Amino acid sequence: MQHSTQRFETAAYAGHAVALDRDRLLSWLDAFLAEHGCITARQFKLAHNCTLYQARKTLNALCGGLAPHLVRRQVATTYVYTLASAG
Repeated sequence: MQHSTQRFETAAYAGHAVALDRDRLLSWLDAFLAEHGCITARQFKLAHNCTLYQARKTLNALCGGLAPHLVRRQVATTYVYTLASAG
């Protein structure tokens, strides 16, 4: 068996957190949810080129407060986010 001479193998690309404008984010999210009905943190991560942690943090922040924009529900082992007014 041939072992790599590299000490660590690195990924070709690593996602990094990016700043998101709240107004543009909400308009994009409303359009996405109108078409698909729900969103997962992974879908958000891929769409906004951010880390999975940042995607979860952003979506969870939209679930809290006095007038939440989203509702989080667990489906099997995945959390899905839907509009708060939808259900």
